[in-house]
Amino acid sequence: KKPTVLAGTYWGEFFNAPKGESYQAQLLRDANVNYVYGNTEGSGSLSLSLESVVTDNLETAFWINAAAATMGELHKQSQKFEIMAAVRSRNIYTYLESGNCYWENAPIEPDVVLEDLGKIFYPEKFKDKEFTYYAKIKK
Repeated sequence: KKPTVLAGTYWGEFFNAPKGESYQAQLLRDANVNYVYGNTEGSGSLSLSLESVVTDNLETAFWINAAAATMGELHKQSQKFEIMAAVRSRNIYTYLESGNCYWENAPIEPDVVLEDLGKIFYPEKFKDKEFTYYAKIKK
């Protein structure tokens, strides 16, 4: 069974998530996961309401690209996130610690990003791999 994944950030009044034909969505397909918005059309970003994202992702196992380095920062964005399974289980990952490197290098190093995603979603198969871009958000 493929893990379910939410990708995106909450900024201002909207949650921005990659559309189903985007580079990010393709990486998630390559990582063999079920991206919640993977069937949407287009290659840009979706601008979703916070309520729709929380409702769509109540049981989603992972959240990547959260715009927070700590749980405290995430809670400042919205307490509503806490009802999501990924948040309750602390399966939330960010690239904030390497943000500039991620956006500058990831497009030319999809293999490295894919290894990070493998470590997130299939840690038993990537035991010896260290994260390059991603990190689990801290308490």
